[in-house]
Amino acid sequence: MATERYADIVLPLAQPAYTFAVADGLEPAEGQAVAVQFGPRRIYTGIVWRLHDRRPDFKTVKTVSRVLYGTPLLDERQRRFWEWVADYYMCTLGEVMRVALPS
Repeated sequence: MATERYADIVLPLAQPAYTFAVADGLEPAEGQAVAVQFGPRRIYTGIVWRLHDRRPDFKTVKTVSRVLYGTPLLDERQRRFWEWVADYYMCTLGEVMRVALPS
């Protein structure tokens, strides 16, 4: 039996990272851009912040729709810098994403 995989995704919103399930056959990497459904109709581009196997405490967990681009947009050093910026300016990673990446 395969282990379920989950990804914490940073969205360009003033919100914390959200956890999505990673479907079989998808191979996202940390720092990679993915498309996810957020709400009933909205599709957002998010950044995979962390991959793990811990299921969130929700009845339903939405799935990552697809992986975008061939390589990660951010490496480990850049993600650590975004975390520092968010901490220093007391904002969310999503707000950092909104100003750091073009729309």
